[in-house]
Amino acid sequence: MICSAPRGAAAEGPRGGPAGESVVVIVDGYGTARHLPALFDERGHACVHVRSGQEVPEHLLARFRPEAYRELIVGDGTLGRILPAVAAHRPVALVAGSPGAAGVADALAQALRLRGNDTRLGDVRRDRYRMADALRTAGLRTPRQLLVSDLAGLLAWYAGVGGRVTLESLGGTGCVPARRIPCATEHDLVAAFRGLVGAAPEPAGPAAALLARECPPRGRYHVNTVSLDGTHHVCDIWQVRPPDRDAAPGLSRGVLLSRRGPEQDALVLHTLAALDILGLRHGPAHTELALTPEGPCVLTVGAHLSGGDLPLLVAGAVGSGQLEWTVDASVAPQRFFRRAARDYRRTRSAAFVRADEGPARPPARMSGCSSNSSVRPSSTRST
Repeated sequence: MICSAPRGAAAEGPRGGPAGESVVVIVDGYGTARHLPALFDERGHACVHVRSGQEVPEHLLARFRPEAYRELIVGDGTLGRILPAVAAHRPVALVAGSPGAAGVADALAQALRLRGNDTRLGDVRRDRYRMADALRTAGLRTPRQLLVSDLAGLLAWYAGVGGRVTLESLGGTGCVPARRIPCATEHDLVAAFRGLVGAAPEPAGPAAALLARECPPRGRYHVNTVSLDGTHHVCDIWQVRPPDRDAAPGLSRGVLLSRRGPEQDALVLHTLAALDILGLRHGPAHTELALTPEGPCVLTVGAHLSGGDLPLLVAGAVGSGQLEWTVDASVAPQRFFRRAARDYRRTRSAAFVRADEGPARPPARMSGCSSNSSVRPSSTRST
């Protein structure tokens, strides 16, 4: 999510840091977002970091770059401590860097009268069950799902669904994902249920609820976008598949697709519709879909940058990736609007192989370019 000064809004005073320097605030700038300060610096903007208070895994903290920021603000998940410290910098924009950061960034944007997404839909965007329900109600195809806390109810639902499903806890927030277990048989489902909540037939309390979801046909598509005032730009589209049978288990592989094609056009149509339904008018978003015989099925939408440093690969393959577009949307809106309708064009092929679970993910790779921590994203200067 991006929050920047709205067009035509009455300013309460000149924005910028105490010395008149333009300041951008990044909330939870971990993972891929750790590359943003260098790009903002090239445009003449200092960055301030806000740690929202969400739990951050050690492997993300280890790659965080505190020296890239003018100030580090540590919050507790509420605005009470964060807002005065952020307001003192009079930022020109706010960026939600990591999954889970958008809630705090949205609230800060509303308080500071900066561009931001509607906070009234924030709970829907952060809850996979409610998100899918909202998308389905609006007419988009989503996986069949069930919130369940008893094994009998789960097995009754599975009898009508069959095939491959996932069972996941609802405790995952932000940078710490929910525990998600794939299941191909009833036996798998029983084992997953007992592993997540124990063998008791009726665990007490809403915290014991699990989310069961069907798995559409194998193979996924990722569509990464950046939006500004409801104008959406498609940065990259990936086809993501499990590895071949002789490959190591637990890995997925992805290939960057061209912008246009019958499948891509259908995926983009559903992605942009999902963004509008969820009120995501500003900032980066990562949407995952599947293609079914009936058409695209929206699996999830996240108001954050693509993970795994994939925007670096995209920048190397097409010139500008989600990082560069996020910077444009934050501090160069006219440049963003001027270029938003243009399709990206691949000048190089890009692909990745990575682990599906756990923090120890091998870096994504592209011929001639590796997304390890020493690689800087290519910059895109305003013209």
